Amino acid sequence: LPKIIADFATEQEDAHSYLRAQPSERVHESIASQQFDIGFAETPNKSELYVTKDFSLPTMIALPDGHELSFHRVLTPKNLDNVPFATFLPEHELTIQLRSAFEGLDAKLNIPFFLQNAAAQYSIVENGHAVGFMSLLSVWLYQENWERRSRKKIIFRPFSPRIYQNISLITPRHRHLPQIGQLFSAKLEKSVNSILNKTKSQFQLDELEELN
Repeated sequence: LPKIIADFATEQEDAHSYLRAQPSERVHESIASQQFDIGFAETPNKSELYVTKDFSLPTMIALPDGHELSFHRVLTPKNLDNVPFATFLPEHELTIQLRSAFEGLDAKLNIPFFLQNAAAQYSIVENGHAVGFMSLLSVWLYQENWERRSRKKIIFRPFSPRIYQNISLITPRHRHLPQIGQLFSAKLEKSVNSILNKTKSQFQLDELEELN
């Protein structure tokens, strides 16, 4: 978001931005109470108080570079049986779905690291303490930082069965969105779609979907 805001400020010199990072539930509440023009968070329940544009992000396994499982094109619970994991907090929807995937294939899910978000997993994975579990957007964010490093330390592989993180661009239904807000919303939507299409293509996720 800061990069998108910076680009937008270059295009729209009169734009003023107020960016606040909050848990998804607080973002939903802030938009529902018509306090902000645009929210970007995990997909909320349907409501008459806001409108959403939804994105489904495939999840990936993050491996330290050189990990013995890196020769696999796709990783499954059987491959990852008892492998130490870093993932989200126990009540997070992605962790719940991950547990279900392992239980469905009678594999042991070993989680020594429950963390608040995907960014907190990066150092754990880089240092070889665990493999990570995150969405395609978090993969892209890490790869963007590779450009500032001497070499990449994490590699990524698709996970099967496919688990999705659902996120949304959220706008209030009963608060008129000014034209500049509409322009920013459109730019954000276009940027997210571009990121997802680029990263899906990198890992050939659409081709893998067709094979399944």
